[in-house]
This record gives sequence, structure tokens and C-alpha cells, in this order.
Amino acid sequence: MKKFIVLSILMAFAFTFSVKAQTPIKLKNTDWQFVYNGIRTIDTVGSAKTTWSMMVNPNKNDAVYSNQLISLSKIATTDTFNITIQFQAKYFLADTTYTTLGTATWAGSKSDTLVQCPLFTTKNGYNYYRQSITRNKGSVKINYNKWIFRK
Repeated sequence: MKKFIVLSILMAFAFTFSVKAQTPIKLKNTDWQFVYNGIRTIDTVGSAKTTWSMMVNPNKNDAVYSNQLISLSKIATTDTFNITIQFQAKYFLADTTYTTLGTATWAGSKSDTLVQCPLFTTKNGYNYYRQSITRNKGSVKINYNKWIFRK
């Protein structure tokens, strides 16, 4: 019984010292996510408003990779939609023109549609990013828009 108690105490000390010797590794946070929930009535693209846009400033000094996920809903039940999504950027807030980084045309007829804009494989060093959705046909409501920027 003495051997069991001595062995238990030794194991407890060994466990205590081994746990203290290990330090947890903290991963560097290199991802930033911006989420916009389209709750306003102007978050639609249709015959009255043909273009919807949103600007984001990730406020990072380094060039970043970027990706987007957009949730859309058609408004009329019999309607099909066709939209053009442009991913644009500029360096300064006072700049009036944007550089287009990518364009995608999307057509759909479902009530809810997820559009994933392509992952850009090159880093961009712009300060301001904008997504522009232009209506080609039908009416669309923007449910949410998720942006991910990665160093």
C-alpha cells in the first residue's frame, strides 16, 4: 500500500511538472471577416434600382487575399434573375474610380441562392474594396454578404 501511495504522489508531481513545461501555441490571427445582413428595403436590385454596392475597408497595412459569399433571394415567385457581380478596389477614399479585380455573371431561379465569388489567388494591397451587384434581368434581394480577407 505504501508503494501505491508513493507511486501516486510521484506520478502527480511528474504530471504537474510536465504540464507546466508545456506552453500553449497561439496561432496568429490572419483572417478578418465582415458580414453585412441585408435588412433594409433598399437592399434589392430590380427595375427601380439597378445597382447595389457596398464598400469595405479592412484597415490592414499588408496585401490580402479576399473571398466573398453572397446570399440572394428572388423577389417575384415566377421571376428568374440575372446579375453581374463586380469586385472592385481603390487606394484612397477620395478616388472616384475603382479598379475591377473580378467580375462574375450569375443567373438563378431559386428562392434562395448562395453565390461564392472566386477566391483571388493573388494578394491585393488596396485600402478600400467594393462589391457591386448590377441587375440584368429580374429582381433580387441581398440577404447577407460575407467578406473574408486573409494575409
